[in-house]
Amino acid sequence: MANTVFITGATGNIGGMIVARLIDEGSSRLVLLVRAGSPAQARQRIENTVRILSPQTDLASARERIRVVTGDTTLAGFGLEASVLRDLTTEVTHIIHAAAATKFTLPLDVARQTNLAGTRSVMAFAQRARAAGQLVRVAHISTAFVCGERGGTIYEDRLIDGQEFTNSYERAKWEAERHVRSLMPDLPVDIFRPSIVVGDSRTGHTLTFNVLYPPLKLIFDGLLKTLPCSSHTHLDVVPLDFVAGAFRQIFFTPSDAPRKTYHLTTGCGSSPTVGDIVEHACARYARNMSCAKPSVIFLGDKSGEVDSSERAAHIRVMHRLFGQYGSYVSVERSFDTANTLAALAGTDITVPTFADYADRIIDYFLEKSLKARVKHAA
Repeated sequence: MANTVFITGATGNIGGMIVARLIDEGSSRLVLLVRAGSPAQARQRIENTVRILSPQTDLASARERIRVVTGDTTLAGFGLEASVLRDLTTEVTHIIHAAAATKFTLPLDVARQTNLAGTRSVMAFAQRARAAGQLVRVAHISTAFVCGERGGTIYEDRLIDGQEFTNSYERAKWEAERHVRSLMPDLPVDIFRPSIVVGDSRTGHTLTFNVLYPPLKLIFDGLLKTLPCSSHTHLDVVPLDFVAGAFRQIFFTPSDAPRKTYHLTTGCGSSPTVGDIVEHACARYARNMSCAKPSVIFLGDKSGEVDSSERAAHIRVMHRLFGQYGSYVSVERSFDTANTLAALAGTDITVPTFADYADRIIDYFLEKSLKARVKHAA
């Protein structure tokens, strides 16, 4: 029997790439919950997402397998008619909850509305589907940064408590994961924690330029010249195609033991350093723009060379421009990937090294940001 996969967040980066992978795979029926003013708008959003992320995906051949449902995870019953919701609970075999509010600057109550209340709604739906008898497996897309500002080794099957959080996104996602973990004894739910997700390693394509990209743009524009960390601090970065490919492999491989947490991260000892990322990005920018390479000071490398007043001035500017990203580069941490490596053993799915795909993600970023700049100027 073909799977019937219910997906939230299908117009987002990770959800959209998962949809593209499932379309390419060719057998699953997809039910996509999309916020939109009409069914036609919802379908158009899906088509636009897949065309950007995966231009080679043949949408036309998959239309009969895709059902787009207009609704909202934050509403009771997703805002669907009772009969529609009831039918879905008896049909779905897999549920993938990828919907999230990813802006770091949202007020906490707003971030909670999607990331916590929305998760509660999806898990309640999963419980009803489980009771109906067809449900096989549930996935909750969390984030590796539920660790907040903790450093050291972050383990997959632990949800750390008591840490500080850099932003409302981390806090609300931590609360959502805590809720999901409370349901694990009775619900076949797996948690997937990607780290900093950048564009497709093969094409550079992405829907949104988050986390890594805004600081790089500030550097390229000459506005951010100082970083608070050492150039040797590691930063866990993963390309979008790895996240979607590893997720699909793990989630759709039959398992007698779901209810695990998987880090979709570079892993211990393999992530690039902040210095490597900045150097590579600045060199690529200079090459593409035929200009001088931007220069960045790493305060962590300048111990004893910068007096206290100068350091304080640098830090004030850095926090004004960079505050919401500070702990990402100032805390040394690594993400354990034991569960993920075991699940991917025997496959060819591995995380490519940053240097192997950095040019493609930077080129795509520059292409799109320059187009946006020219359009704005016009």
